[in-house]
Amino acid sequence: MSEKLFQIIYRVLLLVSFLLLFLAVLERVLLSFGYTLILVSYGPGKLLEYAGISALFTAVLLLRQIRDCIKK
Repeated sequence: MSEKLFQIIYRVLLLVSFLLLFLAVLERVLLSFGYTLILVSYGPGKLLEYAGISALFTAVLLLRQIRDCIKK
């Protein structure tokens, strides 16, 4: 049961990191034309940082799961 829950969490975190990456790239392109997509004061760099943190956290969790499987 907990393994299924962890896999769902990994997938959600990975999806969030890719969505943030897509938003950061799109926001940067739109800013070059003078438009903005996000109404709050997050720049594309901040979104990219959040995407990187989320992806790193997901990778660490996956590596921890692999390590636990190898130990068994």
